Amino acid sequence: MADGPPATVVNARIGLLLRMRARTLGNRVRQAALDAPIRLATAAGMILLIWMALYGMFHLVFHMIRRTPLEATVAFPMVFSFFFAAMLVLLTFSNAILAYGLLFSRREAAYLLTLPVPPLDVITLKFLECVVLSSWSMVLLGLPLMTAMANLADHPVFHVLFVAFFLAFIPIPGALGLILAWAVAKYFPRRAMKAATILAAAALFFALMYGVRSMRMGDSATEVWLRAFLSRMGFVEAAFLPNHWVAAGIDHALHSQFGDACLYLGVTLANAFFLSWIAVRIVSAKFGGAYDHAGAFRNR
Repeated sequence: MADGPPATVVNARIGLLLRMRARTLGNRVRQAALDAPIRLATAAGMILLIWMALYGMFHLVFHMIRRTPLEATVAFPMVFSFFFAAMLVLLTFSNAILAYGLLFSRREAAYLLTLPVPPLDVITLKFLECVVLSSWSMVLLGLPLMTAMANLADHPVFHVLFVAFFLAFIPIPGALGLILAWAVAKYFPRRAMKAATILAAAALFFALMYGVRSMRMGDSATEVWLRAFLSRMGFVEAAFLPNHWVAAGIDHALHSQFGDACLYLGVTLANAFFLSWIAVRIVSAKFGGAYDHAGAFRNR
């Protein structure tokens, strides 16, 4: 007894929507290249310049850390933990803003809902679009980081695992951002952008205050200060956080412990698929009410 359409039909619908979006994006890029080639070339040159500068910085930092093996054993996992923790917060808010704009502020979502396509396919399309559009920061920062770290690894498998961890991590903040955008549209539609800005500013403020407080409590002795700082920053490396899975997996891969690295990669992938599935299901099931609620306040 089947409760819905066959999987082949669902895949065909989603594939059609993805091809439509890819063709639209390709047309926009070609049009931008024809209308403003100098602007496009300048943007590409600036991105390349930023990549080179970040690569030089990461390469210098990693080279200095590796001079002292004992400190490197502690420093490398912490660098990745803090990096991916920052990316988790940044990408969550970035995905939330993009998802709210694509689903609740534009007329395209209403047009797609008039087609013979269920809301699940529309939400899936917009979720994938948000993940791709918001992942530019991971590419901008992650590519020079990966290249600089790859120079320290002695095995080519490290490169493959590093890319795999990046790709497995990106859907997690995407799913959190989709849920956050739906909650804002459902309960705070009138002040959606203001609420997101206030939340981001508050999170940044408390993080800065916490960091300053940790730095001020240090004694003159470096070891005492370092122990106090690590104990207060230990929550970033909590085992249930996604940034810990990625940081631990990359650290194991760096030391050629590929079995443990693949274990953490499996944990990251499993949670990414589960969170993406549950977020898309929840938002698609409750999308109509949230869209009407946001539209009612938008038209006032």
